[in-house]
Amino acid sequence: MAAAHGGHQKRLFKLRGSFLFLGYNSNMNKTILELSGAVNLVSSVAIEKNGKYLMIKEAKKHVLGLWNFPSGKVHLGETLLDAAKREVLEETGCQVEITDLISIYHYPWPDKEGITLRFNFWAKLVKKVTEKLEADILSAEWKTANQLLRLIKDKNTRSLGTDRMIREVLSGKRTSLDHLFTSSKPF
Repeated sequence: MAAAHGGHQKRLFKLRGSFLFLGYNSNMNKTILELSGAVNLVSSVAIEKNGKYLMIKEAKKHVLGLWNFPSGKVHLGETLLDAAKREVLEETGCQVEITDLISIYHYPWPDKEGITLRFNFWAKLVKKVTEKLEADILSAEWKTANQLLRLIKDKNTRSLGTDRMIREVLSGKRTSLDHLFTSSKPF
């Protein structure tokens, strides 16, 4: 649903009978978190190739040197699947096709009021398109199942969410994307 407001188009999203205001079209490059201040909407992606899984090594100060799946915040006007593909490209230089949903995490922030909704996906590698990685990524590397378990054991993962996703990935957990309706258009 869109409503005119001061020359801008306001985006309202219907959520079980109530409306959640997420911003104006002029904010389309901002993340949901930047606009809401309390909801962090994240897409995270597992990619398997020949028994190995693509992981990224973080360069951000607060998680420097820790491993994670390619992940990132969803921008206003972007679907979960589009955000997942964009994050993989930015963080690994790879183009992917999202194939399945692994799981959805919902958890509160430890330090202030707010929540994270994290959607974890499986993807198929389409092709490597660039060697250039985002500045906040040290490297993108393929890891074996044993190497992933070792990252957990040695506490070299970004978060408990990463640990949980590793276990789900190694167990082969997946569900059809048919269970997830996503659209960039209001309905």
